[in-house]
Amino acid sequence: MKLQKRIVLVFLSLIVSILLSVAVPCVRASEAPRPTPSMDDGVRKGPLLRETTRSLGKVPEGAWTWPAEYGRDYVVSPNAAHIAYVTTLETDREAVVLDGNRQGVHEWVVALNFSPDSNRLAYVAGDGQEAVAAVDGQAAKFEGILELHFRFPVEAVLFSPDSRRWAHSAWRNGKPLVVIDGEESPPYEDIDFSTMTFSPDSDHFVYAASRDEKWFLVVDGEERHEVDYRIDDVVYSPDSAHLAYVGLSEENSFVVKDGQKGEVFGSVWPPVFSPNSSHMAYSALFMREAEAAEDQRTSFIVVDGQKSEAHQGSVIFPPAFSPDSNRLAYVQRHIGSDKIDYSLTLDGEESPRFYWLNPRSVTFSPHSAHYAYIAGRAEQDALAVMMIADGEACPSYDAVTIPVFSPDSSHLAYAAMKRQKWFVVVDGREEGPYEEVWNPYFYQDYESRVGFLRSDESPQKRVARAGAGNWRWSPVFSPDSKHLAYLAKKNGTWRVVVDGNAGQIGLSRVLSSPFFYSSNRLRLIGYQESSHEFVLLDVEINIPAEEAEGEVAAP
Repeated sequence: MKLQKRIVLVFLSLIVSILLSVAVPCVRASEAPRPTPSMDDGVRKGPLLRETTRSLGKVPEGAWTWPAEYGRDYVVSPNAAHIAYVTTLETDREAVVLDGNRQGVHEWVVALNFSPDSNRLAYVAGDGQEAVAAVDGQAAKFEGILELHFRFPVEAVLFSPDSRRWAHSAWRNGKPLVVIDGEESPPYEDIDFSTMTFSPDSDHFVYAASRDEKWFLVVDGEERHEVDYRIDDVVYSPDSAHLAYVGLSEENSFVVKDGQKGEVFGSVWPPVFSPNSSHMAYSALFMREAEAAEDQRTSFIVVDGQKSEAHQGSVIFPPAFSPDSNRLAYVQRHIGSDKIDYSLTLDGEESPRFYWLNPRSVTFSPHSAHYAYIAGRAEQDALAVMMIADGEACPSYDAVTIPVFSPDSSHLAYAAMKRQKWFVVVDGREEGPYEEVWNPYFYQDYESRVGFLRSDESPQKRVARAGAGNWRWSPVFSPDSKHLAYLAKKNGTWRVVVDGNAGQIGLSRVLSSPFFYSSNRLRLIGYQESSHEFVLLDVEINIPAEEAEGEVAAP
């Protein structure tokens, strides 16, 4: 009997392995046609939807606000249930408003930030010569509070992963300090506020500080690892058991893990831990990038302290582990005397070379069996951009967004543009066309990091900028992988689309991506310019047909 059970278990495991190994197809739309949604005639092509809206507050009369412009003016909570924004009053003072309720008025306000659980709001403001850090409506005043401008979006107040704790930088008597859960640290000669980090379990907090030309880590208030070089890129392992950072001297860089210094290189990228915390990897250059001719750079990938063979004339971007921690991928930029091209190395095997490849786009499926990334080939005077799924090149477009796998790893979706029209591609099948399928933001100081396409740029420049960006409005799968939702714009109106069915309630702007809070319920936040009102749109999927009667609302 035990032998029979063992045979059954082995057989079931084999079946699961085979199913997970089946490649996600790049089926052309012409080979497997699928009805596309109509946003004009109100005819439902997919599941029945019930849409309801709730006001999250109108912009006060005489006030001014401009959502979705510079990142400082509003923020949506991670669960898409709340919105906080800054509005300028007739007195030229600025007010913080949460879901329509005023929280505070100051001379200026920046860096709105929700906690990960969406229940706490923090911001930084100024009154006179003082800076104010406000958390849960409780404000503390300091000489100054340094914004972490390199972060995206700006987070002057940092919450712990479990949302219990918070920290921010501050200045008193001309010296920097850190405020942790409302308690001030001792002042130091210098603090690198960019290193402020909570551990994943939220129990520990670390940052780098300096005194008498020595740098050290301050871990839970205790000074450790005093060194004579600068400390940068502090990172905890996912299980919070390991702590690593990059050491920077005048001539070299290296990684230090749990106090043990690794091999010295000219420069290194920040270390990356595997999801199970058993492995750590990073890429490195033999010479400082600025000091070496491009085709003379020598790169390495370092995994668990073991250096790879030298990659002459290339730069290796930061590696990525698969969710099961068993696969490692990294992108190389190969620099020759007459051309530059890119490749992906996965499980030690290098892909064909591409004219361009987006290092940020490399994505594994949740089960780790599949992978996808964005690459491009030069065609005449344009760049043909395509998704590469499990090594197979999908049809090319002018631009594509970061790939998204369903939670069960069986579906792949992304947005794509061709000849100024946008589509959503699901398992190789197109839905659309639309004017847009997301609402891009433009941050003037972060052009290289935002997926924004300026209307005055040529398609070639647009593709180049799009490839460098972080796409915030990719399609979203439901937790059970049965539904796909995204935002689409047609005839100047934004609507939610679920499984090819366009909703009936139109929005002037969309301020968040769809958020599934159950397998058949989602919500998002938008803005109606006609009423100067923020609204929460709630969508229920697959309602009974008789309940759908009368549910259609005018745009």
